Amino acid sequence: MSEERLARIEDKVDRLSEGLGKLTELVTRLIGEVGEIKGRIADAPTARDFGRLEGEISQIGQRILDLNSRLPVAIAYAPPEPRRAGGTG
Repeated sequence: MSEERLARIEDKVDRLSEGLGKLTELVTRLIGEVGEIKGRIADAPTARDFGRLEGEISQIGQRILDLNSRLPVAIAYAPPEPRRAGGTG
């Protein structure tokens, strides 16, 4: 009976060793993926970057509004006719 028990214990230890090996592989892979994610996060824009971008977009919008208010004047302007040689005009 003790040999059967010992065989069962050895079988369980073998299965635990296999499971531990699989877990070790998984943890190793996850460590690499976490490192990759941290690298991406380090390269990602910060809240300050988004705030700066928002300010730049706001300035562009204001410049477009300014241009729209001045553009009709520039379009309506017609330069004077060139003078013709010969003095008639």
